[in-house]
Amino acid sequence: MKTIASELTNHEDGFLKDKKYLIMDRDSMFSKAFRDFLRGRRREASSATTAQPEFECLYKLILFGETAARQAVRGFLVHYHTERNHLGLGNELIVAMNRPPDIDSG
Repeated sequence: MKTIASELTNHEDGFLKDKKYLIMDRDSMFSKAFRDFLRGRRREASSATTAQPEFECLYKLILFGETAARQAVRGFLVHYHTERNHLGLGNELIVAMNRPPDIDSG
């Protein structure tokens, strides 16, 4: 993994060349030594939280096109904000919304 971390942070063409942060899943291959190596190269490594909302939605669907993806995300946002209880909020709902926020990118 040290070799991979070295390649990621390569000063010429590494994936993390101009990046400060790396968000990883909780796989055991991302060991303390891997994180320490990244930190030594001035990169901050953090673990993604479990059960992220966008993954709950998108990992279960096969989408054909941008329109389908937008509709799926919009529908999930409505569910996530108005119908799903949140343990971090005392098992309450997030403030109910009249309509989901626009997700148009331009």
